Amino acid sequence: MKIYRDNCFNKLKKSKLSSADNVGALYIGRDKVFRGINSSFIKKTQELLGSGLIDELKNKHLFPETKISEVHIEGFDLVVEHEKIEPLVLPFEWSPEMLRRAAICVLEVNKLANKYGYELKDAHPYNVVFNSTLPIFIDLGSFMKIESSQAIWGGYKEFMGCYYYPLRCVEKGLIELYKHMFLYSGNGIESSELLVSLNFFNRLLGVKYTKKLENLIFTYRSGPGIDDGKFDKISKYSLLNNLAKKILKSRLLPFRRVNLDNLINKIEGLNLVGESFWNDYQQRSGYTSFDGGIKLSKRMAYVRDKAKELRPRKILELAGNQGVLSRALADDPLVERVLCSDYDLNAIDSLFLHEQCNGKISMACFNFILGGPWDFISDNERSKRLRSDLVIALAVTHHLILSQQHSIHRVLSSIISFSSKYVMIEFMPLGLWSAGYAPPVPEWYNETWFVSNLSEYCDVIERKVLEENRVLFICTIKKSETDTN
Repeated sequence: MKIYRDNCFNKLKKSKLSSADNVGALYIGRDKVFRGINSSFIKKTQELLGSGLIDELKNKHLFPETKISEVHIEGFDLVVEHEKIEPLVLPFEWSPEMLRRAAICVLEVNKLANKYGYELKDAHPYNVVFNSTLPIFIDLGSFMKIESSQAIWGGYKEFMGCYYYPLRCVEKGLIELYKHMFLYSGNGIESSELLVSLNFFNRLLGVKYTKKLENLIFTYRSGPGIDDGKFDKISKYSLLNNLAKKILKSRLLPFRRVNLDNLINKIEGLNLVGESFWNDYQQRSGYTSFDGGIKLSKRMAYVRDKAKELRPRKILELAGNQGVLSRALADDPLVERVLCSDYDLNAIDSLFLHEQCNGKISMACFNFILGGPWDFISDNERSKRLRSDLVIALAVTHHLILSQQHSIHRVLSSIISFSSKYVMIEFMPLGLWSAGYAPPVPEWYNETWFVSNLSEYCDVIERKVLEENRVLFICTIKKSETDTN
C-alpha cells in the first residue's frame, strides 16, 4: 500500500480549491488525481461507484477513468483515484464553442445520471475539463440521488446562468458581456440579471421583479418535494398559502420537468458565429485551404522544422490565431501535446471546430500579457499550469509594445514565464508594417534594443531573418528565470 501524508506534498499536493467540497478533498499527483472521501460519504460513494453509472459515463467518454485507490491519505478511509487530464484549461479560458460543448456534456451526464436514479447537484463550468476538444465531467461529489417527490432538476437554475444565458449573449452579439462572465471569471452571472439583458419583457419588469418571477416559476416546478418554507414568500395570508401548498404539491400539474433533450437541441441550434478583426487572419493570409487543410508559408515551415529540432514534448503557441502552426506542430510524433492560445474568441472557435478529432491539440482563449483570475492561489498561476518545453510567440511583440504600450520587460517576462526550456520569438524591425506601408517607429525601437532586453531572460542560440519584417530568435531560458517562475 502506498501511503501519502499531508506533509509529503513533493509527490501529492492538496488542491487549494477542495475546501468547498463536502464529499472530501482533492489531492493532485504527478499522473493521477486523488479524492479523499469524508467518512459520512463513504457508503454513498461506494453505492455510486457500484451503480454502473460511472462505468457507463467512462465508456461514453463523459467521465475520467476512476477507481478505488490503493493509495492511503491520512485522515481518509476511502480514496478514489481519477485519470489526470492535462493541460488544464479552465472556464475563464474557454471560447463560446467550448462553452457550448461543455454545456451539452453536462446535460448528457445528467441524462445518464437520471437513468440510474441520480442527478447533478452542481452544474457550474468548473466541474468540466477539456481533453483536447473533448469535454469531460470530473466531479464525483456532484452526483446525488433523486428524491422521489422531486420534479425539477436541482442544478437547472445554475446551469442556465452558467451556460445557456451566456451563450445567448454570444448569439445576440453581447461579446463584452460574455468576456466579463468567462474570460475574467468563468462563472457566468446571476440568471435574473442575464434575463434582463437578453429579454425585452424582463427589461420592462426589471431585475427585482424578474427575480421574483423566477422564484415563483422555480417554486412551481419544484413539485411535491418543495420545502414548505418557500410558501411563506407567496403571500402573507395563511389561507392563500395553504391553498398554494395543496395545489403545488400535486403530482398532476403540467410543465414541471426539464426536458434535457429539448435543452440540448436549443443549445446546439444557437448561432455562435461571430466576426472580429483577427478571427480569420490566417485563412485570409492563405495558410488554410477551403477544406480546412494546412498550407504553411515558407516562414511557418521554417519555424515548424526548427521546433522539431528542439524535440519538445509540450508546446505552447501564444497568439496563435486559428492554430495553423499548432496543427502542423502536432504532426510530429515526438510531441505529446500542443496548446494554441489566442485572445480572439472567434479564432479559437475556428480551431476548436477544425480539430474535433486530433487528440494532441488543445486550445485556450486568454491574453497572455495579463494575469489570470486564479492568481490569488499562486503568482503566475496560469503560466505554471500551462508551462511547456517550448513557447512560440510570432508576430505579436510589436502590437503589444507599439500599439498597446506595454513595456518590453512586461512582454518578455510574460512570454518567458510559460517556458521551461525554449522560446521562439519574432522581432518586427519595421514595427506595425502592413501591405508595404511602414509607419515610423520610435528611435529606441530597433533590433539592438530588443536583443539587449531579450538577453536578460534568455540565451539566443539562433537568429534568422525570415521576411522583411520578421526576425526569428531561438533561445534557451536562463536557469534563474526557470527557477523563479
